[in-house]
Amino acid sequence: KDSNREEEKIAMKLFDFSQNQGKVFDIIGKIIDYQTPLKNVRGDKAGKIDLLAYNEKENPKTLRILELKRPDSKETMLRCVLEAYTYLKVVDKAKLLKDFGLPEDTKIKACPFVFYGKEQYKEMQQDRKHLKELMKNLDVEPIYLKGEGGEYKAVK
Repeated sequence: KDSNREEEKIAMKLFDFSQNQGKVFDIIGKIIDYQTPLKNVRGDKAGKIDLLAYNEKENPKTLRILELKRPDSKETMLRCVLEAYTYLKVVDKAKLLKDFGLPEDTKIKACPFVFYGKEQYKEMQQDRKHLKELMKNLDVEPIYLKGEGGEYKAVK
């Protein structure tokens, strides 16, 4: 699956920006991990969380489970939303916070992390009343990624 490989490369780059260059993204804060296994067991088919971002400046402090899609992904926003939300429901929240040494009262939020101006973004510009309602009810919020000149920016 080349597509997963490309997503992984983008995830690694973003993680690297945060860790080594101290980049803190306005909305999501600092990226603290990538390809985080959902379960303790390595052989588990549960999958991996693409990126984890922690924003300590937010009130409440927020840990985002980011479901990253590459720029040319044709997946629907609904699928991205459900994927991110599923991870949020499956992950052991207390353990996740403990593993990263984060406060117990940290809010954990699921967010599709998709490219600005691309397929899923365009979909959100349409009158998708039910999709937007579902996202509101699940408290899932898309974050858009802008890639400019080798730099990345996160926007709402």
